Amino acid sequence: MNHNTNYNITNKDGEFDECLTKGICSISPSLSFLHEVIKSYLKELSFYLLKLKELGVNNEKIKENVIDVISGLIVNVDYSEEQFAKVSARLHRDLTQAKDLYFSLCKKNNLKAEFMRSKLKSPEKHSLSDAIRQGQALISNKNGGFTIEQKKLFELNYIVIKSICIHLVELKELDVDNEEAYEAMLSLLNMMNSFDVPLEELNEAFRNIVELDQDILQKLQQTREEKYGEIVPTEVSLSTRPNKAILVTGTNLRELELLLIATENKDIDIYTHGYMIIAHSFPKLKAYPHLVGHFGTGTDTYLTDFAAFPGAIFMTRHSFQRVEKLYRSSIFTTDLIAPKGIGTIKNNNFEPLIKSALRAKGFTKSEDKGFIRIDLQERKILQKITEVAKKIEKGEIKHFFVIGRATHTKTQKDYFKKFLDLLGDDCFALSFSYTDKSKNILLVQSEYSFHLIYKALKILTRKITIAELDPIILYTRCDALTIPNILHTKFLGVNKIYSSDCSPSLVNPSIVEATREMFDIKKYTDPETDFEEMTKES
Repeated sequence: MNHNTNYNITNKDGEFDECLTKGICSISPSLSFLHEVIKSYLKELSFYLLKLKELGVNNEKIKENVIDVISGLIVNVDYSEEQFAKVSARLHRDLTQAKDLYFSLCKKNNLKAEFMRSKLKSPEKHSLSDAIRQGQALISNKNGGFTIEQKKLFELNYIVIKSICIHLVELKELDVDNEEAYEAMLSLLNMMNSFDVPLEELNEAFRNIVELDQDILQKLQQTREEKYGEIVPTEVSLSTRPNKAILVTGTNLRELELLLIATENKDIDIYTHGYMIIAHSFPKLKAYPHLVGHFGTGTDTYLTDFAAFPGAIFMTRHSFQRVEKLYRSSIFTTDLIAPKGIGTIKNNNFEPLIKSALRAKGFTKSEDKGFIRIDLQERKILQKITEVAKKIEKGEIKHFFVIGRATHTKTQKDYFKKFLDLLGDDCFALSFSYTDKSKNILLVQSEYSFHLIYKALKILTRKITIAELDPIILYTRCDALTIPNILHTKFLGVNKIYSSDCSPSLVNPSIVEATREMFDIKKYTDPETDFEEMTKES
């Protein structure tokens, strides 16, 4: 066998990556220091909010601010001085209000108040450079107090907490609240206030928060279907037609819906991008005639997709993407912190975005690129998995694979074409991307559907344990939301997990390395070597 080819799943074949061209391959020290200030506010605030909850007090406005700020802690977002001052002032105001209310209630009820010594200085009259120095001091203090294992877990905790908050924001927009998740996040943030927290306790809290994130993901999927109708098989056009246009990226379906409502009868076509392709499968969203298709090749190549799009671009909240200065004037977002030059949408007022689309060139001619089929019929898929479970129980299938949604670079296609050719009659693959039309591969034509993976594993493990099943999961796309799902499958007992490289513009490389090291997540090498390693007897 030839084992000389190294299948690095991303950034090959001339694929454009901002990190490679600009060297932006990690979070900058200055940004890291600013994040530390914000995290310190959140940790201190969590202490007093939990004390207030013990007294039966819950401030909905502060809760909303906390979720908004955490979900906006995108690894590579850049703060202007004005933006950072706005966020820190908000948190300082909330912290002061929570402390004052707590001490007032303790005094009123003749209770002994507990006090947490603050490590923060007032943000008033402080420049960005002052805040950076403050963050540097906070990190130095943390590095001297926490063990390496604690620090790695805390960083992974923030990734999962951010994932939870992103889901909570969308659930809230769909009129669903989750107090349990909010309180769990506060408890975990408060745990980070102490250097003395036992590693076992921190590990248990981390496991619980990962499981909670998956419960919320399931709830979000259920709520989406209640709101927009049960998912139906759909052929999504990849073609374009002459007209003004808006490109919508991200995952927030409610914001897409609001834009569709705002652009009715405006003679503007709406195209989805990246994960937003799933919107075409929901009947109530599909019913809008100006939701005409999907544009671009995916989240990993958004820079070239954005540059090629001749209209306005709407990044729904928490889209995790850096953008080029050259075309920032045509991009809008609902994020609390928007990069300099990017327009903000407030109170669902899409007029600036609409005007930008009407001013832009738009598509001047048709281009036929065919279509992609999206088929995520859970009943049919889970019925097939039930049949597979019976074959596994009889010993007819010995190796079960899950292959995630890929970015469709030439390297990936070559890798999985060779990989799938290696599957024998005793193998079965649930694939979200590739198929050779073999009888032992079930193709789910959709973007990553993590909740479906968990349902499939649940069916398969009704009569056999996860250890006996020994599933092999290949994550083929990596971003900040993928990492919590990798961790959850690990906690379910899945030992054989392989993942692609992460674009550093999407995920801090140190987080990726910590995940790999702590949880034994393997990287791809070549199909033959990987397949041999995956299927060898323990």
